Amino acid sequence: MNISAPNYYSNARREIAPFLPARVESVLEVGCGEGQTLLWLKNERSVSVCHGVEIFAEVAKTGQSNGLDIAVLDIETDVLPFHIQYDLILFLDVLEHLRNPWLVLPQLLSKLKPDGSVIVSLPNISHLSVLSGIILKNDWRYENAGILDQTHLRFFTRKSAIRLLNTGGLQFIKCKAKFARKTHRNINFLTFGLFERFLAYQYIFLARKV
Repeated sequence: MNISAPNYYSNARREIAPFLPARVESVLEVGCGEGQTLLWLKNERSVSVCHGVEIFAEVAKTGQSNGLDIAVLDIETDVLPFHIQYDLILFLDVLEHLRNPWLVLPQLLSKLKPDGSVIVSLPNISHLSVLSGIILKNDWRYENAGILDQTHLRFFTRKSAIRLLNTGGLQFIKCKAKFARKTHRNINFLTFGLFERFLAYQYIFLARKV
């Protein structure tokens, strides 16, 4: 991952707003970067407890300097220092970077309240930009960022992501496709979602603890 890339860690993910539960008092964000999403939730959505986890210390410093409680650790090997249960846990473009997201996700559910929610965003490996390279060029080329980010260890389609969410104590509720281009969004609308699995660049998912 190119940690020097502009905006890689500094964007507030406001597009998750439609997925937020009606009442959120505590949030844990795994892979929070500089903490801009947590700051947005704290300042604009009145979330009182905002905790973050970030693996890169130099990235976490910005959020820490803004008063956020961010722990620098590897979520796959280290123990969380926070000893509360949350209304919401965020995994925004994180699970694809893990060695075993099928293990991490269920393990963190102990930190989720009985009626808590999880919001996940994942890139869509069946996007036409990836499939065209395979079909037309017989090539799979990793990049510094994007769907084929060179640090991605796992790859998901909409269906396989839902299967991940439906294991280990979660139940999938809904998802929304994101499109990299306005033309792709328009084509998806005009074709009633028939080709969404090829046009969606990313999916956002909501799941609840069961």
